[in-house]
Amino acid sequence: MLDPQRLRREPDQIAAALATRGFTLDQARLAELEARRKAVQTETEQLQAERNRVSK
Repeated sequence: MLDPQRLRREPDQIAAALATRGFTLDQARLAELEARRKAVQTETEQLQAERNRVSK
């Protein structure tokens, strides 16, 4: 299994290693999904902060 943090830090190295095994890593799609993940995480944190503010 691939380490998600390493995949974020070293996508070129991971892609090269996967290529030796006959797998093509779609780095553009990976970057797109990472941007989406960050956006969702930010939204979640904002909603949690709002929930905490309202509950006080």
